[in-house]
Amino acid sequence: MSQDSVEVRKELPINWIVPLGMAAPFASNIVVHHTDTEFVINLFELRPPIIVGADAAAEARREAVSALDAICVARVTVGVSKMKSFIDTLSENLSNYERNKSAAKSEAERDE
Repeated sequence: MSQDSVEVRKELPINWIVPLGMAAPFASNIVVHHTDTEFVINLFELRPPIIVGADAAAEARREAVSALDAICVARVTVGVSKMKSFIDTLSENLSNYERNKSAAKSEAERDE
């Protein structure tokens, strides 16, 4: 006896949930690399040393700094099939931001 298999698909809405208290660190640098199947996006925060003072000792500490630490604050892996839509979404959001910023600047200049 043979049974034909029938594939049934149902579209369901997605509830996008960001947990309360989820960390949202600042990223000042981005490094992206890929394999044959995925892109890995590493977000880094550049953390220069804290050196206070204007005396000779503080200047010597500043001169002694040979490198800055960039701490990875998040890493996201995206499948190749989703990367194009990810880039498109980022581009669209950047365009919206620039358009809104430009409009706000024009409005502020008119109010002067």
